[in-house]
Amino acid sequence: MSDGNFTAESAAQHQSELNDYLQSKSINQLFIQIVESLLIEKPDNPISFIVEFLQKKYPDRAGVVVKLDTTTAGEANSDSRTELQLQEDSDDDEDDEEDEGNEPDNMPRLSDGLAYDRMRKRKSVCAEVLLESQDEIKEYEKKTEVKMRILEILEEQILFRHFDHQQKDFMARTMLMMNFQSGDIITKQGDAGDSLYVIDEGNVECLKYKDSPADQILVHTYGPGSAFGELAVMYNAPRAATCRAATSCRLYALNRKAFKMILMKTTIERRLQIKRFLQNVEILKQLKEHELFTMADAMRESSYEEGDVVCRQGDMGM
Repeated sequence: MSDGNFTAESAAQHQSELNDYLQSKSINQLFIQIVESLLIEKPDNPISFIVEFLQKKYPDRAGVVVKLDTTTAGEANSDSRTELQLQEDSDDDEDDEEDEGNEPDNMPRLSDGLAYDRMRKRKSVCAEVLLESQDEIKEYEKKTEVKMRILEILEEQILFRHFDHQQKDFMARTMLMMNFQSGDIITKQGDAGDSLYVIDEGNVECLKYKDSPADQILVHTYGPGSAFGELAVMYNAPRAATCRAATSCRLYALNRKAFKMILMKTTIERRLQIKRFLQNVEILKQLKEHELFTMADAMRESSYEEGDVVCRQGDMGM
């Protein structure tokens, strides 16, 4: 029995030391920030996204030197590259030299035109890493009927259908009204995009080209209640098409950083609100913090009118 007590005490002490370490290094908070950013951005390459997140948030402790090579914006075919220079052991360099020296003479070589250029990387669509130092979200005063109109338009867009009313209301307050005359270029194919546009009045032509702007063709016309530029609010990507005002237009623009900050802020607030609610449930009081957050992330909001049946005796529980 004494051995059993000693083992249990040792395990408890070890667990306490681990918890103290996690608290002293703020690891729990770091994990929460990383997971929240992953859930918001949903990057195709989560490992690369996490590395970039740590490099930008903790550049002095990430152990990676970020070198930014940019050419002037006016140069033709300018190509900005960001290279991550990792520290390599000298043994690896020696091994590479030995491998090169042992290369067989009959090894086929690629022609110059097909040779792999290690310095040239395929351009990709990437998500920005948002830091806590972002400026406060700016809101623009609107009449009640204008805000209701924006909310109706957002409700019709697939991108915003899964957002709750609080999130959409926040977005409507941050959208900036913009007016364009017939023939004005709103977005230009290939330019950096940072805003989504919602059309309140007027029509907008969408034009695309493959090789030369002179060959652009009309592919779609947007009318009132439509939105374009969705990719710009999700990713830091060039505009995929040119949008031109076909008539006098009144648009409302949603900035990408404002969109992501709203999403992150409301998501964090919702998780904390649900966690506080769960902590007051008697049978859940024994759960740890990370378990409560896991439950909070899995919960979905449902609304019922007075008299609606929430669950029925005899039915299978979900």
